[in-house]
Amino acid sequence: MPKIAYRQVNIRAAGQSMIRTVNKICAEYAAAGYSLTLRQVYYQMVARDYIPNNQRSYANLGELINSARLCGLTDWYAIEDRTRYARSRPHWDSPDELLASTALGYHIDLRVGQPEYIECWVEKDALIDIVEQVANKHDVTCFSCRGYTSQTIPMEALDAIPGHSMPVHTGNVPFQVVDVAKEQANAEDSVPTS
Repeated sequence: MPKIAYRQVNIRAAGQSMIRTVNKICAEYAAAGYSLTLRQVYYQMVARDYIPNNQRSYANLGELINSARLCGLTDWYAIEDRTRYARSRPHWDSPDELLASTALGYHIDLRVGQPEYIECWVEKDALIDIVEQVANKHDVTCFSCRGYTSQTIPMEALDAIPGHSMPVHTGNVPFQVVDVAKEQANAEDSVPTS
């Protein structure tokens, strides 16, 4: 993990103590195979009672981590930004390398023939990588709502899995499971006949 100093930054003792705590939290998660975002580090600091849960604390922590990175106190790769990334076409050095890469993406759909279809939707984007590591082992689709979703997303999920239960946004209640087939049958039963 590289700690590279690009400039000298004067960080007070309290800030240096907080940086050591941040580094310790990042190391704990790295040892378990996870990398954290700034928001995840912030939530860990709040949950462990190091800082209060407010916008000012979040902004101050972000500034402190930026300074710690610039002066070589925090690993540049310990904290990642998952929302901004460069996009480019993939490249391979040979056809064999392309085939090897394609083979890594081949998976048998473990959901075929199962009586239930499961998707895991999480409200916080900060949690998606943690949830996804477990869900991928069981071939469970994951989705980060990033707060509340539009009605488009549940409809697209319904289109992808017709006849199965699906998550539906219900306002202040994050999600509830709705048995679509049952709801359709109930609606058809309630239609008056003349």
